[in-house]
Order: sequence, then structure tokens, then C-alpha cells
Amino acid sequence: MAMRETVSSMRAYLILSGLLATLSYVGQLSTSDGPIAAVLALVGLTLSLGYLYIGVRFKVLIISAPAQVLGIMKIGGAFLVLIAALAASSGAGIASVPGVGAGLLITWYLFVNARRLAAETRPPSDGAGTVVDSSIS
Repeated sequence: MAMRETVSSMRAYLILSGLLATLSYVGQLSTSDGPIAAVLALVGLTLSLGYLYIGVRFKVLIISAPAQVLGIMKIGGAFLVLIAALAASSGAGIASVPGVGAGLLITWYLFVNARRLAAETRPPSDGAGTVVDSSIS
């Protein structure tokens, strides 16, 4: 049987990945070699704080704003692809593969599970988009 993430475990993963990425990007920001590196570190820091935010508020956001949760994850994945492309074009491609690859795998894993949890926590509808209130008989 495959392991299925719960809201609580997803919350923990998001908080942990947000904290680790925040620490990494703060370090990169403080040692950046130029304006492009500083801007990329600042964007990464912003995204990592976004992961931290959705981790802290995951129980509420997965029900009330699942598109926001999934959107931040999509932007995070796109940012990692951009970092990989920039690293490859600058000649540092092979050195950045493990970090970017791990980041993309983690992002994909979190995205798939968040999408599943969003679908599972969505209130039932009558097929026309109207939410059905099952408490009324």
C-alpha cells in the first residue's frame, strides 16, 4: 500500500522545506556575487517564505484557497527550472544538478499531494457547481 500524506504531514513538510530554503537563500543573499545573483536569491527567499506561509496555514488554505497553495508550488517549480537553465548557460550546470533536481522532486511531491488533498477536502457539488449542503434533508 502506498503512503498517503495527511494534512498534518503536508503541513510539516511545507514548514520544514520553507525553513530550510529560507536559511539557504538568506546565506546566498548575504554572499551574492552580483546584482543578478542577489535578485535570484531574493526571489528564492520570497518563495521559501511563501512555502513557510502555506505550511503554517495549510489546514485552512487547502480548503479555502487551494489554488493559492498550488499556485505557489507551480511558481516554485518554475523558479527552479529557471535556476537550472541559468546555471547550465553559465557553465555551472553540472554542479547545480543535485540541488535543483532535489528541489524539483520535492516540489513535485508536495504539489501532487496538495492537489489530492484539495480534491479530497472539496465540498461535494450537485454537478452544476453548486455546493450541496448535506445537513439539509
